[in-house]
Amino acid sequence: MMRRGALMTTDYNLQQVAELQGVRVLNLNALANAVKTRVLPGESLTVDVVEAG
Repeated sequence: MMRRGALMTTDYNLQQVAELQGVRVLNLNALANAVKTRVLPGESLTVDVVEAG
């Protein structure tokens, strides 16, 4: 039986195997690196607090 689904992982090798088998994969390490703010020491940074906690 075929099922549609996706895989979330931090394992690069598992990602490669899954992609070879046609499984959609989200690598959480790649996601974290993609949204990481690039700030150099000494630069100013504005932070908006959206919700307390």
